[in-house]
Amino acid sequence: MRQDIDGRYAITRYKDDYVLYTMCPGDNGGPRLAVLAIYQTRVELVSDLINHATRRAGLMDIPALIAEMQRLAELCQRAFNLPAL
Repeated sequence: MRQDIDGRYAITRYKDDYVLYTMCPGDNGGPRLAVLAIYQTRVELVSDLINHATRRAGLMDIPALIAEMQRLAELCQRAFNLPAL
């Protein structure tokens, strides 16, 4: 099962691993998923997701960076609490 994160990312499980995708516009109006990486642990995935998202956001001050990191980590934690992940 796929869990969407912030409308820009998705997480799935494949066997014992976690797969992180970025969502791109698809041909049929829905999102197309592009694999960013495969991880053995949730912490590795969340760390890279936060790094990728904050680079894309272009944040320029530390308080904004901290707030965005917290927000994304909480979204990931909610996704991991669902039965499929």
